[in-house]
Amino acid sequence: LLEECTEKLNLNMAARRVFLADGTEALKPEDIPHEADIYVSTGEPFSDPFKKVKAQ
Repeated sequence: LLEECTEKLNLNMAARRVFLADGTEALKPEDIPHEADIYVSTGEPFSDPFKKVKAQ
């Protein structure tokens, strides 16, 4: 899964972590529900991309 993410997203560093929209880390493909939004990281912890928008 991580190799596919690295290739599909054309990352310059390897994908290391995958998170669900609620910030839960998906440790194996079975942890990802069908049609779920995922967030890929090269090692950084989850950061809600909509946090600033929600705060306003």
